[in-house]
Amino acid sequence: VKLLSDAASSGALLLAGALAGIPIEHEQAAPAEVGKLNSLGLPSRLESTEGPIHGWLSILRFIARNSKLYGEGAFQNSRVDEWVECVSLLQDSVACVAGAVSKKAVPTKREWEFAL
Repeated sequence: VKLLSDAASSGALLLAGALAGIPIEHEQAAPAEVGKLNSLGLPSRLESTEGPIHGWLSILRFIARNSKLYGEGAFQNSRVDEWVECVSLLQDSVACVAGAVSKKAVPTKREWEFAL
């Protein structure tokens, strides 16, 4: 399978593929470029043998389902969905921090202490 995404959103997908034993070829592409490839404008695309899948949460679930990571039954599936949701929150946090670092807008130690 082949993944088209930007560097910020590819980490979780490549890690999931590695954990699942699914080799994923990654081609870096700008989110706007990938968004043009689907009607929803989603910035990640996985080209599988069955066809393309868009959006990195859908791609994570595809990887889990195709590698038996989803477990058996509705309860185990829901527990995996909890982790997928958690990863989405972490992914957003990492993207926010990466954006702040690239703009040199990292909070000072005092600002971090105040936030905590």
